[in-house]
Amino acid sequence: MADRKRDRSRARSGSLGRTTLRRLARLGLDFAPYVVYLEHPAVSAGQVSAGYQAQPITATSVEPILQRYSGELNADKWRERVGAGDFGLLLERGTELVGYTWASTRCFIGIDNYPLFELAEHEAYLFDMYVAATQRGHGIAGLLRNLMYAQLVAQGRTAYYSFTLSSNASARRFKLKIGAAPLELRLRIALFWTWSFDLRLRQWVSAVPTRRTYGYKYQRRGR
Repeated sequence: MADRKRDRSRARSGSLGRTTLRRLARLGLDFAPYVVYLEHPAVSAGQVSAGYQAQPITATSVEPILQRYSGELNADKWRERVGAGDFGLLLERGTELVGYTWASTRCFIGIDNYPLFELAEHEAYLFDMYVAATQRGHGIAGLLRNLMYAQLVAQGRTAYYSFTLSSNASARRFKLKIGAAPLELRLRIALFWTWSFDLRLRQWVSAVPTRRTYGYKYQRRGR
């Protein structure tokens, strides 16, 4: 009984906190706490049944993909990514878009495109994982992670950074499931749709590359 009361209290407190943040954002005070994680390919991220086809997203394949799913994908953003050297994986089932995920070997990018630290030769940054609503609950996120792990291992990259908004409970459960280690708790603050700050609030693991990371970043938004 005490545990249930405590869980309900935490749920009410979390809901109140999210409501407060949304109200502040409408006033031009946008606070976004997020957690930086470290992942390794040795941890299994789940299994999925056959019938899915995976395709790399590269400079040569991106245009046919964008044509095939015209209206479903952000074409300008995808072209910008492959032009910068980033790459992804697309998962399909027949003619249906099941999901996709992206990786960068250039640097770790926080919220609002903050370059928090450069990546070493054995590292990568994983971002923008998407699973279609009709496909959720079938291990697709785990499959996408495993496929990307395999591609990165083939390049000699075995340590992967990612981040998850603190408010995204399902994403945090997924990171826990695949054994991702939390490294930092950070806070992005955006003021009046003009100024943006990125602060490190807490560091859990000493292995985080402090020689290359920024504990504090500031920029004018839109630049």
